[in-house]
Amino acid sequence: VAMANSGYWKIKNERILPKFNIQYQIIPEVLRYQADLAFDINTAKDSRFLPQSATGRIWPELNVNRSTDITSDAFTVLTFNKLSFTPRLGKNHSLMALAQFSTYDSRSSSQAGISALSASTNLQDPSIPSNIIGSGLGLSSGSSQSRSMSILGMVNYSLLDRYIITGTVRRDGDSKYSEKNRYGIFPSASVRWRVSGEPFMKNVKQINEFSLRASTGKSGNPVRYNYLYFNRYGTYGFNYLDEQGVYSTGLQLSNLRWEKVTDINLGANLIMFDSRINADFNWYKKRTNDLFFENVNIASTSGYSNLDMNVGTMDNRGWELSINTQLIKSKTLSLDFNFTFATSQNEIISLSDNIALKSTVTGKNGAFPTNIEIGNPL
Repeated sequence: VAMANSGYWKIKNERILPKFNIQYQIIPEVLRYQADLAFDINTAKDSRFLPQSATGRIWPELNVNRSTDITSDAFTVLTFNKLSFTPRLGKNHSLMALAQFSTYDSRSSSQAGISALSASTNLQDPSIPSNIIGSGLGLSSGSSQSRSMSILGMVNYSLLDRYIITGTVRRDGDSKYSEKNRYGIFPSASVRWRVSGEPFMKNVKQINEFSLRASTGKSGNPVRYNYLYFNRYGTYGFNYLDEQGVYSTGLQLSNLRWEKVTDINLGANLIMFDSRINADFNWYKKRTNDLFFENVNIASTSGYSNLDMNVGTMDNRGWELSINTQLIKSKTLSLDFNFTFATSQNEIISLSDNIALKSTVTGKNGAFPTNIEIGNPL
């Protein structure tokens, strides 16, 4: 009752998502251009008050008459440009070429004021004189910006609608990395053989579709946080001789690299009896180079307790089989059976010397010693 009468938590959010699209047939059905422009404009206001009467806590505690006011703004712009080319090469040949360029720009800012121990439950705004020194209290602000771009080229060729080859090259850039490692090139290629389209399969009426496929490629996983390649600084939450101390909050990670995944896939799919049975099989092997770990513990003699880093190489391999069946299909009754079988294994191939292979033994409930060994699963 005290919380309902004296406390509150109000969130007001306004978001606008406009999108613009244009498509132009430069050469009808042959050369086509498409452009997209999208915005994400988001503002939020978060106001809270926790009254002393609802906590039952004594006045000197920092949860008494605690006021919070947070304002945040975010603005994101995405652009997408695509040029596709599909020439007429006759009934036995099919070609599609694609060039694509996209950008992403996101900016955000926030301001926050959190105070406690106001003189009355009627004084509910953090701008009213009260305590702003203590855990979780104070005035703060922040701003952030991240940008990325990608250029992609792809060619897909089909002969007799049975032999299909696809090649792709993609170049990505991300502002989360230093100039030395900002860009990555990620190629891929795949082949597919539609066995069911061969002349010797015409008399096999039970099979609607049967094809074999293989592919290989490289992709990149970016880090989640901005400004890791800067030496960042913060201030202490207390003063000494009326001066506030400044300290380094993060080591400059100028050598941070993309996490790169090289993938090999072999697969097959089979559709039979007028699509009553649909089976798909996939075998894969992935190798992740420059494996990225967050908050890796390091010797505190460095001045830091942990940091983010590229730590080594890991393999992941396995297979997946899915079978979807429709045994009965009528106006009044349908009966489906769907099965999925899968297995996956990973193996640590190499690790940085900075990684602690054994965790520190602790008496904390629910925490157990761990041991990482090269040649074993992570």
